[in-house]
Amino acid sequence: MSRVRHLRLRGNGRAAASLTTIALFAMVAGSGCSKVAPRIETYPTEGKIVFQGKPPVGANLVLHPVGEDAAKLPRPQAVVEKDGTFKLTTYEKQDGAPVGKYKVSIYWYKPTTKNGEVDLGKNLLPEVYADPAKSGLEVEVTASAINQLKPMTLKR
Repeated sequence: MSRVRHLRLRGNGRAAASLTTIALFAMVAGSGCSKVAPRIETYPTEGKIVFQGKPPVGANLVLHPVGEDAAKLPRPQAVVEKDGTFKLTTYEKQDGAPVGKYKVSIYWYKPTTKNGEVDLGKNLLPEVYADPAKSGLEVEVTASAINQLKPMTLKR
């Protein structure tokens, strides 16, 4: 997967930052899969992340399915809130994730604005967390009313 180093958008900083997040999600969701299976039932799934004792507010979390049909399955995603919590989205906002085992990748870009342009900046987390095969983070979603994932503590 190609890595994004810089993305420049003109306009309102907050709107541009939102567009940056959407663009990043689109790249991650679209990478490596040309066909997506029909919609699969999802189950509410939430969790919490801390990095060096604080929540990485605005970090993007992506679940990568594990198994032989992984390339055909959706990749649930979430954005970390101010308190470090997140709720996964697969098809609609916070609808959860399909049942299964997943490896996790996390990206945390802090966009900066200069002269009306937004620069995506660098990933503030160690690069190991950007690669689901190397992050060491794995979760499992079950057919439960609410899946409360174990808290994830990221280290430098």
